[in-house]
Amino acid sequence: MEEFSEIENVYEDYSQYGVQIIGIDPWYRDDLEAIRRIREDQNITFKLLYDEEASTVATYNIRAYPTNIVINPSGEIVYMRLGGGLTYEILSGWFNSILNLPG
Repeated sequence: MEEFSEIENVYEDYSQYGVQIIGIDPWYRDDLEAIRRIREDQNITFKLLYDEEASTVATYNIRAYPTNIVINPSGEIVYMRLGGGLTYEILSGWFNSILNLPG
């Protein structure tokens, strides 16, 4: 959640290019109401989903939280970052590269 404001800013700037951002909460202690509160408290507009069975953890071999994964339009993982420290500059650089935008 520490990175949500950075992610939200990137989403606001890149959604015009068709970029979708989805946050997935695999924590067993949360429920849908907790996810709704997080969205409201953090004032985020990108999708935030609850993975009740933590299937994304298994599918993408998540070993650290947070893990940020960028999947290109072809469905390939092109960037993966384990742990914190994600910034607007990092995310925008990834998206600029994928979208062939100057940056």
